[in-house]
Amino acid sequence: AISAWAAAGSPPAVIQINDSGTYSENLAINLPTNGVLVIQPANQERPVLLGDIAVTTAAGTTASLFMLSGLIVAGQLHVAATLEALDIVHSTLVPGLGLDETGAPVAPDSPSLIVDAPNANLQILIDHSITGALQIPEDVLGLTVRDSIIDSPVRSAQAEFSPVLVSGNLSPFPTLSSAN
Repeated sequence: AISAWAAAGSPPAVIQINDSGTYSENLAINLPTNGVLVIQPANQERPVLLGDIAVTTAAGTTASLFMLSGLIVAGQLHVAATLEALDIVHSTLVPGLGLDETGAPVAPDSPSLIVDAPNANLQILIDHSITGALQIPEDVLGLTVRDSIIDSPVRSAQAEFSPVLVSGNLSPFPTLSSAN
C-alpha cells in the first residue's frame, strides 16, 4: 500500500489494514511537502508489524502529519522528517523493540521512538498507547502523553531505573527519590 501511495504522488491518505495479520517488513515512508499519512487498522482489527518504520521528508520540506493508529510495532519508529504533527494513538511500540520467549526485551537499550529532525513546530501526541523509551530533540514545540505507558527497562545493575525520555541536558535537575 505504501508503494502504491508513493507511485500515486503521495497524496494525503489513510492506509487501512483490513486484518489482524502479522507483517514482517521494514517500512520506508517519504512524506511530501504538507503531506498527511495515517496508517490504521479496520474496526475490530489489530495488525502487528515486525520491523522498523522510517519516516523522512525531502530536504527543506515540511510535512503536516504522520499518524499511527491501532498498530503493534515490534521495531523502531525513526522519524527523520520535518513534521508539524506526529501522532501515536491506540498503538504499541513494543518496549525493547520486541520480546524473546521469556518476555525479556530483545534490545533493552534501544528507544521505541527516535525523532532526529529538530523542529520547533513539531507537536508529538502519544494517546492511549504503550511505548518504550523516547529520544526526542529538545526543541520540539510539544510532547503530550495521555492515558499511556512509556516503559524503559533497567539498563545496568547500578541503575535502578533508566530514563524514558532523552531530550537535551538533564543535569540541572536534582536526583529524585521516593522521599521527594
